Amino acid sequence: MLNKSYFAPETVFEKEVDLGDGKLQKLHFRKFSGAAFNAYSHAVQSNDSVVHGKANAILISDCFCDEEGNRQLTLAQACALNPVPMKALFVAVLEVNGFAADKKPTQEEEEQADPGNT
Repeated sequence: MLNKSYFAPETVFEKEVDLGDGKLQKLHFRKFSGAAFNAYSHAVQSNDSVVHGKANAILISDCFCDEEGNRQLTLAQACALNPVPMKALFVAVLEVNGFAADKKPTQEEEEQADPGNT
């Protein structure tokens, strides 16, 4: 049997997310599986606009869960989300999985990037 570290953890992460109504909601997410990431990767690279359009929903449906880790949306339900909540959920999924989405540089990072700064 493979070591548990080779599998997506069952840990549930709580994040406050604004789904577009200006109110922060406490939502729960899990890390995505290798299968979901592969499906997402293939969808993103697809030349078929319908397949490509489902890419974010693949990861949302795999990761968005309740406090116990049970998935809360099917792929079809995730595909039916309005654009603003879909983007907010996708950003939360990326953050839970260690990807900084739309990260704004700190003032120190901006100063270091300034070519006149020596």
